Amino acid sequence: MIANSVEWVQTNFGKAELGDKRRTKRLVTFVTDLVSNIGMSVVKSSQTSDKIEAAYRLIRNNNVKSQDIETSAFNATAELVNEYDLLLALEDTTSLNFSYKSVNSELGPLGHSTKARGILAHSVLLFAPNEQNVVGLIEQQRWCRELASHGRGDHHLTYKYEDKESFKWQRASLHVAKRLGKNMDKVISVCDREADIYEYLRYKTQNNHRFVVRSMQSRRILEGANKLYSFSENLISVGQRTICISQRGSTNNSAARKKRLVSCEIKYSPVTLKVPGNKSGNFEDISLYYVGCHEKSKGVKTPLRWHLLTSEKVVNADDAKRVIEFYEKRWLIEDFHKAWKSGGTKVESLRMQTKESLEKMAVIFAFIAVRIQQLRYMGLNEVKAKDTSCETLLTPLEWKLLWIKVEGIKPPEITPNIHWAYTRLGLLAGWNDSKQTGRIGWITLWEGWFKLQTLVEGYRLTQRFIIDL
Repeated sequence: MIANSVEWVQTNFGKAELGDKRRTKRLVTFVTDLVSNIGMSVVKSSQTSDKIEAAYRLIRNNNVKSQDIETSAFNATAELVNEYDLLLALEDTTSLNFSYKSVNSELGPLGHSTKARGILAHSVLLFAPNEQNVVGLIEQQRWCRELASHGRGDHHLTYKYEDKESFKWQRASLHVAKRLGKNMDKVISVCDREADIYEYLRYKTQNNHRFVVRSMQSRRILEGANKLYSFSENLISVGQRTICISQRGSTNNSAARKKRLVSCEIKYSPVTLKVPGNKSGNFEDISLYYVGCHEKSKGVKTPLRWHLLTSEKVVNADDAKRVIEFYEKRWLIEDFHKAWKSGGTKVESLRMQTKESLEKMAVIFAFIAVRIQQLRYMGLNEVKAKDTSCETLLTPLEWKLLWIKVEGIKPPEITPNIHWAYTRLGLLAGWNDSKQTGRIGWITLWEGWFKLQTLVEGYRLTQRFIIDL
């Protein structure tokens, strides 16, 4: 991760081909202001009238396309892949709700309601498991559902696979493979149950793409009881693993899921998926590996059952545990969406007059959200954070001002570590770790970041206008 905001912006957006070098220069300036004032509006982050006018002129320019902006940043992420031997491509889909009048008619319905309008986005985030690094965003598709086609999911069997929304999984792999070339061999796609699609698994297998996909249905198999889940129940346990199930929803909601630790049995076996009965044409059975993670607790209403399908060769307990570890990192793509939507850049708070302008801003915010997530993940990874200088995240001026403000004494000559910076940003915002989790929430972390930027701005102003009396 690049510490200096200007360098980070230049690396990701400095090569954007926008038809005019002046536009690219303006983009770099605009994004630098946004990065330095995360969570603030265009007006507040740009500050001067000239910058505000230039920013809006850039975003409203019909010759500037969101695809041109993101291509530069995707290419920057692709360059980073050369530094790693193994990467997880964490995938998921989310919705961006922009239900306000000026742009409402240009957007599509969300969920089962036709009132909620917005954009759907499918993102692919690269993570290096051996180095424990959030590397960057390598792919994102955005689209709006047509109001006329609302409810067509009830008739999904009548549509061609390529015309279905679920084709997004295969399209994502196609785009990532094109960007990474030979480096695709390093990448393992990690997907939730929505990706358990026969055509997608077939595509990944035929192209020798690596994957871990959580099963959504008990498919027919050649082995044993002829059904995957029944077959898995009779497999011999090869070990145990404790899984932390995170809380979901408000604790006051009866439908919410409480946080708990789950003791699971680990199982594995090679399996062969039969061609689904509703498929006709040139299809064939798919050979892969099954890894199961089954909760042992009794009396639980909905016990944890992870049925994982993978291209990775699994011949022993260590291989099976490794696959489970890969899937456990899938939460990071959900975390990215939080950084993008609510906790960091607050993309859903954008108010633009057209869908095109809205999408350009959403693209820029998506990459800034990755930078935010990198900071938070480094802080949460306490072991690594204590061995890494905080100057990988903060400039010397920033951490020294943070030290003076929080510690109340002169900064040391030795640069403190990331863990120190992470906790002190929280303390600057009033965090006291009352739950003793060591985890600082998005809002608190970025309140601390904003306060630090205020300190930096105040220091620079005093240095700029100081006079000899």
